[in-house]
Amino acid sequence: MIPKSFNTDNIALVTSELRSNGITNKYLLSGILATIGKETGFNLRPEDSYSGTSVSRIRFVFKDRVANLSDSDLIKLSKDDYKFFEKVYGYKTNIGQRLGNTKEGEGYKYRGRGFNGLTGKANYLTQQNITGLKLVETPDLLNIPKNASKVLATFYTDTIKKGVASGKLQSSTGLKITDIDTLEKGVRVGVLTTGGFPKNYKNTPILVEGMNKALEYAPDFLDIVQEKFTRSGELPVDNKNIVNLILLGISFGVLVFISKKFISLN
Repeated sequence: MIPKSFNTDNIALVTSELRSNGITNKYLLSGILATIGKETGFNLRPEDSYSGTSVSRIRFVFKDRVANLSDSDLIKLSKDDYKFFEKVYGYKTNIGQRLGNTKEGEGYKYRGRGFNGLTGKANYLTQQNITGLKLVETPDLLNIPKNASKVLATFYTDTIKKGVASGKLQSSTGLKITDIDTLEKGVRVGVLTTGGFPKNYKNTPILVEGMNKALEYAPDFLDIVQEKFTRSGELPVDNKNIVNLILLGISFGVLVFISKKFISLN
């Protein structure tokens, strides 16, 4: 059952944006929506303060990044949002460097925002280049539903496209993009896309937790998706149809893709 706290207007907005960006496979679309449901409930705000979060939960979420702190030090740190996000995403940390943070303050500045919790300067810059939104200069643009829905859709299409090209999508999910013919598979791709297609997601408790939570929501989102297709007079694209996300060729290790205008993830 979808919680009443989920913003239904934003669910409709995100669904429309994903479809207009070519994500028309009903299972993938439902899986992405279920993933966003468990991430933010379709409610926009910057990544929450952890000042009221239990020590055990903080350790569960951030693991090695806070392992060197005693419980009392972690409680103290969690009460200072700036210092906390610098600790877990800052430019001196391994994860912060992978996220493209290079200066003091960028761990806090580029903390999670939008419907999918976009995090890190590199991700903000990538989405800025795709959408034209000035996200690096003004990250709070992601607190506007229209912007957040656009970035969510382009994040998924861009990340999946790259995952197909690199083979990471298949190695992480065990699926080809044309294999998504059940709700469980749609959720698997939806969740692991946000995680960057890790190979051993079953050994990452927070991803397993997220997968299980998304699977709870997924059947209701499938109902919403199918209803919207019916109202519009369309039929959900059958997964047996050929996906238009195809590599045009490989030359000297350079992958050439169909332009975004013609991409359709089915």
